[in-house]
Amino acid sequence: VMIILLSVAARLMKIPDIITQISTIIGSFVGAYIVFSLTYELGKYIIAKIVGFKFISFRFFSSVRCLNEEGKTKGYTLKALFKVMELKMYKESNKTRKDAMIYCLGGSIFNFIFVVALILTASIMKDGNNIRSVLFIIAITGIFNIALNIIPMNSSTPNDGSYLKTIKESDKSLELFYTLMDYNKHLCNHK
Repeated sequence: VMIILLSVAARLMKIPDIITQISTIIGSFVGAYIVFSLTYELGKYIIAKIVGFKFISFRFFSSVRCLNEEGKTKGYTLKALFKVMELKMYKESNKTRKDAMIYCLGGSIFNFIFVVALILTASIMKDGNNIRSVLFIIAITGIFNIALNIIPMNSSTPNDGSYLKTIKESDKSLELFYTLMDYNKHLCNHK
């Protein structure tokens, strides 16, 4: 869907040759994906810090290992190429259902704020129809990104919506959620 939208944006911008159109589409897709991934992880980090979680690691593609607070790398985990960034955090005490749910929503909340900012920016622009079109298309991409994170998916890799649903419904799932965080802490040898 995103590629189709970006293709429409390339046509609206009246980009003449097919090579430039394809480059614009691919560049916009990759750029939007990286920006929304960064915004998502930054939002999750900020929200998690507010409710008392502690930082374990931040991973960018598979080239960076477990980066801890001191900037040292420990451990190693291969990441699929689509997994651009990943943030790991944990909570030592007061492990509540509310905090776990807020943690899961943090990234999507920030992506939503970013989408609203893109739409407002594009709306107030007087000139630059090409830039406006791209901003609207990237905002639409962000809406799909939010939906893919919030709508529970029954797949081998659970998303935030899956975590929210199970955490809300089951004490055992809440316990497993925090156990997974503790496990990640031990994987990175965090003190």
